[in-house]
Amino acid sequence: MPSFLKKNKKLVILFSLLLFHMILISIQVPRGKEGTYFESFIFAVFSPVQNGVVALCQSVNRIWNDYFYLREVRVQNRRLNTEVTQLRQENTLLQSLLKNYEKQNEVQEFLSDISEDLVHCRIIGFDMSNAFKSVVINRGSHHGLKKNMVVLDEKGHVVGRMVDPITFYQATVQLITDHKSGVSVVKQGGNSVGILSGNNTQMCEMKYILSTDEEVHTGDVIVTTGHDGIFPPHLKVGMVSSVQTTPGLFKKIKVRPYFQVNQLHQLAVIKTNANIVF
Repeated sequence: MPSFLKKNKKLVILFSLLLFHMILISIQVPRGKEGTYFESFIFAVFSPVQNGVVALCQSVNRIWNDYFYLREVRVQNRRLNTEVTQLRQENTLLQSLLKNYEKQNEVQEFLSDISEDLVHCRIIGFDMSNAFKSVVINRGSHHGLKKNMVVLDEKGHVVGRMVDPITFYQATVQLITDHKSGVSVVKQGGNSVGILSGNNTQMCEMKYILSTDEEVHTGDVIVTTGHDGIFPPHLKVGMVSSVQTTPGLFKKIKVRPYFQVNQLHQLAVIKTNANIVF
């Protein structure tokens, strides 16, 4: 048999080509509306591949679009958070101004300056010995910050004041929870004036309220008086958590600040001098 193939090699090749050609013709014979066998074969082989490629491209396109969408949403959220913080702090300052100025034209003189007098910043460090003493922010003398400028949290509550050291692009904020801090405060709507001092914990103490004083109670809102010449009046500081009468001359009043150190994010520094504006 092999010898026959060798002798008739050309004839075998000819018959093979004819057979292959007939097969090609047969699979391309139209089947009415169904198409040719060849087309059906190609479709059956490559259709799954095509579907896979299309699905892959759609998935990549969807992921790519989602990435840019989420990135844009993140930028918008950051911008909106900054705007909300700005509005809250401006509202706090406006309320303080309205309580000190009765004439509308006097208030309006300061409206255009309030936004410029707020320097927004973020915390970049804490006091190594105790986080309740002070924090470091990413703004400094280059941004017009000076000693004793008041610092507020996102909602306009008092956080502390600027202290040394203040460098070109960084500054230190003494928190009201620091045991060396002192703020002149009063019960909101009341007359009992005391000094708010920290104790290096989350709590503060309202000192020098006489044991005979019956005005301050648990749940009362404590605000600044402006008597210390540093903190503007009527800014919210915290809420009374407990009131104890002692054998001594003064009551022991604990105040919980409105902010929590581990949850502080954006801060704002008031550049306006409290003695001039408030």
